[in-house]
Amino acid sequence: MDVAIKKTAFHVDVESCIGCSRCVEACPMKILSVQDGLCSMVKSYMCLECGTCRVICPQHAISINATDAQEIVAVHTGDGSRQTRIVFTPILERLVEIVSTEFNTVQQFNYKGTDISELNDIDFEDQRCYVRCYSAEKLEKCSVCSMKFLGEMSSEVLVLVPGIEYDIPLFMMDWTEFFDSVFFICDFFPTDDPVRNQRYLSEYLYEPLEDMYYTHGEIPGLKSSPIYWVRAIASPYMITGYVDKQPRENVAKLVNCAVDYLYAWIKLWRKAEPRKPNSPHMKLVHKRRKIIHELFHDNDPGIGSINKIIGEEKGKTAIEVLMP
Repeated sequence: MDVAIKKTAFHVDVESCIGCSRCVEACPMKILSVQDGLCSMVKSYMCLECGTCRVICPQHAISINATDAQEIVAVHTGDGSRQTRIVFTPILERLVEIVSTEFNTVQQFNYKGTDISELNDIDFEDQRCYVRCYSAEKLEKCSVCSMKFLGEMSSEVLVLVPGIEYDIPLFMMDWTEFFDSVFFICDFFPTDDPVRNQRYLSEYLYEPLEDMYYTHGEIPGLKSSPIYWVRAIASPYMITGYVDKQPRENVAKLVNCAVDYLYAWIKLWRKAEPRKPNSPHMKLVHKRRKIIHELFHDNDPGIGSINKIIGEEKGKTAIEVLMP
């Protein structure tokens, strides 16, 4: 199968560029670098064409041939016919890169006594899908999932679950992308009642997320989750909603939100101190974590889609790996 990959027309005026690296720091996908004193793009296929680098450049040295149409690639099948597929935003690749660097993760091929190696690389309709689990210090697990549905929809999920001795929130980012929009969820799911425990509210939710919530909460299309049980267990700082992919700045804003929330969670992880698992506080934390897990396990609408791709037997294992 021959797939035509989208490439962004990225140009730097060599006479104007001063190699200041502002574009490198601003790029939401981190695909720019300064080489030999000039800005260059190292992974053009990951470019969102959002124009952030062009706007931030003090010398106006960058130009991008951004496309107004959605990102479509031509797929030549074995029988000579021709199909089209969307080029999805590689959000999970970006977040996993951060997680791998910050946590020094190690991939696991066995989860709670069950072999999960078959989930590492799944072929569905000639598209690469996977459910993977990683271990790291202070973490019970880091779970990632990437599913593509007939070239028309992509679902990518990152879940970070702290170890049993830590009471910091659960982290989840869910990115479901369609032809013209993205359904997005990003949150710190509290593992203690923030109303009962004011310290928890202040230290784990208010302090790391208050300012970012007002920054990212203004993205057009965001609104409260339509799923009542998700609203019931979410933090006051959950960012969610359906966001149009045009203008392209919208996608860049979502990427920035996911990255900012992830780094905020990493700061909590770094400072986290172990607590006695059998203390009254941690017993409440473990009880709430169990309830959150059961709610997702019993109600998440994505379970049916995963079972459709890999079958119910593998799907059962995948869900256990993925659920927070």
